[in-house]
Amino acid sequence: MSLSLKKPRDQETKELLYSQALRNGLGLFETLKVTSEGKICFLEKHLNRLFCGIKFLNKFLGADPNLQKNLQKNSKENSKENLEENLKKNLEEKKNELRSVLKKDLTIKNKAQILRIIYLREIGLSYFFEDFPREFLEKKNQGVRLSLSSSFKIEEQNPLAQFKSFNYLKYKLALAEAQQNSFDDSLLLNYQEQIVETSKANIFFQDQADNWFTPTLSSGCLAGIIRGELIKLLSAREQNLRISELGKVKFALICNSLIEVLPVSQIGQFNFNAKSKRTHRR
Repeated sequence: MSLSLKKPRDQETKELLYSQALRNGLGLFETLKVTSEGKICFLEKHLNRLFCGIKFLNKFLGADPNLQKNLQKNSKENSKENLEENLKKNLEEKKNELRSVLKKDLTIKNKAQILRIIYLREIGLSYFFEDFPREFLEKKNQGVRLSLSSSFKIEEQNPLAQFKSFNYLKYKLALAEAQQNSFDDSLLLNYQEQIVETSKANIFFQDQADNWFTPTLSSGCLAGIIRGELIKLLSAREQNLRISELGKVKFALICNSLIEVLPVSQIGQFNFNAKSKRTHRR
């Protein structure tokens, strides 16, 4: 057996290997769709979730020096309340600055783009734009085929599900497992055998009476931006479902900020109609 071993020589590689994001998954991100007209979809909601995540990390790790502006540690005026208020103000200023920079730097390309915003405690906030993958568009009429992951489970009531962190290994492997078996994505369950989400999206179901429902946040699913919008649009209720109950479902869809909404044609051995009159009103 031959192993290719490399000793990092340049400083940039060493910093990457010692990065808390790489070693511990200590980082946050947001993925946004940019329309062909140059509109950044749900920008405010994504920024709010990102900065809620930053506040959550600060609660355990202390204030991030990259986002601490005008915080004087030795000042007598800096009571705990003043420090918290100043940090809150600094985060709001940083959010406003980021919002302004993104809108100014956006180049309209007459085609959809992806905007990725990254937060690392070592370097703070960064962002980049990239082209929108064509495969998302091809699934609009075909429907998505989901396998049932037998290898990976989701923790219920996971506080990290409030936002998008770098702790994504189980999702990546669940997706790879599904694709190895010729499926598009993997449907993940929690330890109570309740349906939670796919590796990349939230999921909604429509029952025989045309009522919509989606797994509860306490199941362990991500508090997705499009999920929140669809709950309002479809008057959907939050309700947990087990695989054995899929026979009661006549239609299913998945959603995230890039694909927005895609119909589901198959979940394991269950097949579904890939069209719903109610969702096509959107």
